Amino acid sequence: MYQNKTNPSEELARKISLFSEIDFKVIQRKVEKIGIKLDAYREDYLARRISYHFNRSLVSNLNEYFDKLSSDEVFLFDLIDCINVNFSYFFRDFEKFEHLKQFILPLLMNAFQHRKLKVWSVGCSIGAEIFSISFILKSLNYLESANLVASDIDREALLRAKDGKYFLREMRSLPTEYLNYFTECGEKEFSLDQSIKDAVKFYLHDISNLNSLNNNKYHLLICRNVVIYFKKELKEKLYSAFYEWLEPGGILFIGANESILGESKNKFQSLGKQFYRKVI
Repeated sequence: MYQNKTNPSEELARKISLFSEIDFKVIQRKVEKIGIKLDAYREDYLARRISYHFNRSLVSNLNEYFDKLSSDEVFLFDLIDCINVNFSYFFRDFEKFEHLKQFILPLLMNAFQHRKLKVWSVGCSIGAEIFSISFILKSLNYLESANLVASDIDREALLRAKDGKYFLREMRSLPTEYLNYFTECGEKEFSLDQSIKDAVKFYLHDISNLNSLNNNKYHLLICRNVVIYFKKELKEKLYSAFYEWLEPGGILFIGANESILGESKNKFQSLGKQFYRKVI
C-alpha cells in the first residue's frame, strides 16, 4: 500500500503559504509589534523557517503556538532568529578576502587617502566578517584610519559580536598570521583582542525596513547573503539604497549567488569577484 511520507514541516509550509493566510497574518502582526517586517521576505522562505520553528517548539497546535508567541518574548525572538539564519565564520570565501586585501582596499585607501575610510557590514551576524576586514586593515597599517560599523537584526548574534568570543569551528579559515589576536578562554573557545573589538561599532538594524534608512555615506558596503531572502521588489529598492549609501567611487561587496537588480544594475561597474563600484 502507498504511504504518504510527506515531511510534517513541509506540510505546514504548504498550509502557511497556500491556504493558511489568516494564520500567517496573525504571526506577522505579532512579529511586527517588535518592529520586524515579514512582508519583505519571500513566502516560500518564510514558510520553511516558520514551519521549522513550529516543529521544534513542541507545541500541539497553531493556537498554542500563537499564544506562546504573545506571552513569551524569548520564544518570539527565537522565531526571529529562525527566520534570520546566521551562518558565519572568519574569512568565509577566503579568495574574496584575498581580492579585498590585494586590490579592493588598496584601491579605496588610495582614492580616499585624505579621509577616514568608512566601512559598513550589513547583516553582520556574529561579527566574523567585519573583524576579518579589521585584520586586513591592521595588516595594511590602516585600521586606525578607518571607521567600521556593523549591523544586524539578530540581537543574540550582535551580543556575540560585541563580546568577541569565538569557537574553533568559526576560526577554521583564519590565516595563521592573525591567530595572535586571540586568547584561549574556554574549551575550543577564544577571545578576540580588545584593540580589534574596539575598532568596530555594532548596532541593531532591520535592513528590510526602508523607513529606517540612515543618511550616512560609506566607501565600502558589505551585504552578503542577506538580500537573497527578500522579494524581488525589495531587492531592487535595497540595491538602489546601497547606491545612495555609497560615496562616489565607493564599492559594494555582495554574495556569490546574488546579483544587482533593477535600474541600479547600470549604476555599478563590476570589479570582479562580487565587487561593484558606484559609477561616478
